[in-house]
Amino acid sequence: MTDKSDYSFISKILTDLAANFEQLERDYNLSISFHATNRFFSPFRVQLGKFNDHAIPFCKLIKSSQPLWDKCIRCQRMVVGSLSRNPTPHFGTCCFGVEEFILPIFSEGVAVGFISVTGYTRDREETRRIAQYRLNQAGVELPGLEDPLALLKTTLPDPELLRRLLTPAADLVGFVYIRAKYRPHLTSFSYNGIVSFINANYMSPLSVPIIADYAHYSVSYINHIFKKTSGRSVSAYINEVRVRHAKELLTTTALPIKEIAARVGFDDTNYFASIFKKLTGVTPSGYRHLHMNASAAENKT
Repeated sequence: MTDKSDYSFISKILTDLAANFEQLERDYNLSISFHATNRFFSPFRVQLGKFNDHAIPFCKLIKSSQPLWDKCIRCQRMVVGSLSRNPTPHFGTCCFGVEEFILPIFSEGVAVGFISVTGYTRDREETRRIAQYRLNQAGVELPGLEDPLALLKTTLPDPELLRRLLTPAADLVGFVYIRAKYRPHLTSFSYNGIVSFINANYMSPLSVPIIADYAHYSVSYINHIFKKTSGRSVSAYINEVRVRHAKELLTTTALPIKEIAARVGFDDTNYFASIFKKLTGVTPSGYRHLHMNASAAENKT
């Protein structure tokens, strides 16, 4: 297979996987996320979309603080490291006191990540205590913790049901990992470096020359390797990342459109609106309105 078709094959699998997660969330009222420490998955963050991170309000609030987000990432890596000792799907408590179901992902006998179902606590006071301890430890003040804490569910789902629902996805990711392992062109360091740099700096001015300077490659090489590996341009990927973060801000905050545009790296609100509509089919204000209507309808039911 060619480089592009290899990438397209894996991209389609992970896009379908994300669609499957969305269906499971709707059908079973779950909050699912996917975690992997290996850099192989970095080029596919857009395909996995929102499932790269927990979407529950409690976790979103925690991750609004960079030191706390960094702590969460370190804890995820520790979980992956512990899976060889505890490979059985299980419920555990995250470093901020939230209970979650952990389903390991193995590839050739090695733990490469896990799928989690989160948003639970059987003891709100204990979750509050653990979270506050972590905040104090990091020297972070985080007002507004009580509302998202109150939204955590107190009844855990059946672990056997979760195992049956999610094991096919974990097995599929293990297979994909094997396929990519023997195709190094999919995970070349240069491409991963570009993707990581964009995801870490999407809110700042970005251009191919800036990325080329960071990666110590020529502009033509950056354009070539990115197009060859992903099938799209660097600027297209930057816009995808920015719009994905803008969608989250539109649905979780009351920030004005102009401020959201600035926060995700657009210095021209009109250009932001144009790119947003091109990628989603609606304007930023229209997207927010649709989400508010959907949330209102869910609350009525």
